[in-house]
Amino acid sequence: MSLEEALKAFELLVQRWHGLHWIEDSDERMLATFEVRRCWEPRVAALLEHAEEGGPRLWYALGFAFEGGRGVERDRATAESWYERAATAGYARAMLRLALCKKQSENPREREASVEWLRKATKLGDGGAMWFLGSAYREGQGVDRDYEQAIAWFLKAAEAGHHSGWISAAGVYDDHLKMPERALPLLRRAAELGLTDSYSRLGSILERRGTPVSDPIEAAAWYEKMADLGGISAPRAMMALAQLARSGNGRTPDPATARKWLLRICSTTSPNEYWHKQATDFLRKMDGELL
Repeated sequence: MSLEEALKAFELLVQRWHGLHWIEDSDERMLATFEVRRCWEPRVAALLEHAEEGGPRLWYALGFAFEGGRGVERDRATAESWYERAATAGYARAMLRLALCKKQSENPREREASVEWLRKATKLGDGGAMWFLGSAYREGQGVDRDYEQAIAWFLKAAEAGHHSGWISAAGVYDDHLKMPERALPLLRRAAELGLTDSYSRLGSILERRGTPVSDPIEAAAWYEKMADLGGISAPRAMMALAQLARSGNGRTPDPATARKWLLRICSTTSPNEYWHKQATDFLRKMDGELL
């Protein structure tokens, strides 16, 4: 197998591996996972045959294999060695992966080196590196904590196509700088782009009573979008809708609508789940108030 054929075969397998998350049927996902795991070893063996003649794309692939123990024994030091070889050759993706490996070190110098590799990758336009540099400033990892710098890098990441940067920048404004009015436009931008993770934060900010941005009616609209999506976040959204309806949602309290959302939680969750128990307790409390 030629070098190019080996690389393409490995990269296609990586795509399949990333796609496992989106397979909804559990049996199908299990079979697909088994097939991917079975293929790692021959794919990596083909890459190793070309290790010395290859370039940064191959070295990056080998770093990825050793980092995750894909087709070889997991070896973080060997992974970093291959990543550094590719990064030194100017491969931005390897710079990012090397930075993330070094970030996990307890050695402050390694964490500082992580930030330097992120900076190098950002100069090559890597949106992921921009996001992680924002995260470093937000958490104070490898650099002094600086929320303004964190926001700046999250927004650069968003403009570069790493759209979760809109939500991350909004989070810094809301959680750390206590400026929800600055967070809202960024979250609405994220929602326009289809980032459904923004719905929860929008609802949370807008339902807060006594703040300049309080708008429980709009909060309910975002929670309804969240509930309609289904998934693990839906019961929490339905509970928020029940609480807003019971308290009035900016209007007259509506216990019938609150009950509707609580019953929907009960019908879509199992009795031993947290939100099912919360909804049941809420219904009992409402029934007690009517007695």
